[in-house]
Amino acid sequence: PEWISDLAIESPLLRCGDMAESPTPYYDFGNDCILGYFNTKFGVHGWNLPLISAPISKLGSAEKELQWFARLLLEGKIVEKFEEWKRKNYLTDNASIITNSQPHKKVTMLLYDLRGPPRITSLNELRKQWRSDKTFLRKTYLNWIKKDKQDIIKSEWNKFIEIK
Repeated sequence: PEWISDLAIESPLLRCGDMAESPTPYYDFGNDCILGYFNTKFGVHGWNLPLISAPISKLGSAEKELQWFARLLLEGKIVEKFEEWKRKNYLTDNASIITNSQPHKKVTMLLYDLRGPPRITSLNELRKQWRSDKTFLRKTYLNWIKKDKQDIIKSEWNKFIEIK
């Protein structure tokens, strides 16, 4: 049945539904986008097919794409330095609160910054923004960092955003 989704992706017989909760979305560096898994049905009888992986920007909502970009960014799955800081236990909260609960103030602030303009949901867009504004996201990101670790982030920030 998996091959049906591949063959019928552009067909009106294939209907893509909501994004599945599991497996979780991931960042695809090759295509510079976030991929999620979506429920699919085929034919007039709506036969269930296996989940398909597709860009959230195409089949999901713009808000979901923004939330998942923010979460994956803080989890260090997009920018390597963020992963190092997460591993060192600098974060005050688990980044999953971005997609799993009612918005906290710091979630709202992060999503507000990413919403732009310009809207940022890819690593290339983030790099471009950092080239024009080296402080972009710094203040907002510090809301996620333990107080005793914030000076480390401040001192390393300009060095690490010089991503080539």
